[in-house]
Amino acid sequence: MYPIIASECRFTLDDMGYFINDKLFTLPSDDLSLLGILNSRLANFYFGCVCAALEGSGDRYLEFRAQYVDKFPVPNIFTSWDQGSKLASMAERMLELHERLAGASVERERTVIGHQIAATDRQLDRLVYELYGLTDDEIRIVEEATAR
Repeated sequence: MYPIIASECRFTLDDMGYFINDKLFTLPSDDLSLLGILNSRLANFYFGCVCAALEGSGDRYLEFRAQYVDKFPVPNIFTSWDQGSKLASMAERMLELHERLAGASVERERTVIGHQIAATDRQLDRLVYELYGLTDDEIRIVEEATAR
């Protein structure tokens, strides 16, 4: 599931069967590899180019409407890609890390988990770049446009 309006990709897996309102959408999939791709810098770059944007005082929020998300290009080799299980493991780790971060009450623990999230995010992005066959120049364009 994902929010209709967000400053960046915020896709997550609902494994509890939550009911949602009209501020969230769902994708009928529990594929963790796809979750990893949808939360990557490359996906942020793509959605930043195609989604309608709401802009305020220095902030930009994207409208993740189904008409944009449904057209997100997933490579044909995705289902047979040999790195898919590694990507799924990293996406699962990201879910666990974000859950730990939400429950962390000590600032030092939050900092350590934040560093782990950033490192895992970079690994995940490298795999997604590989899946899409991006060149070094294309990676640079994506990373400059989505600097976090």
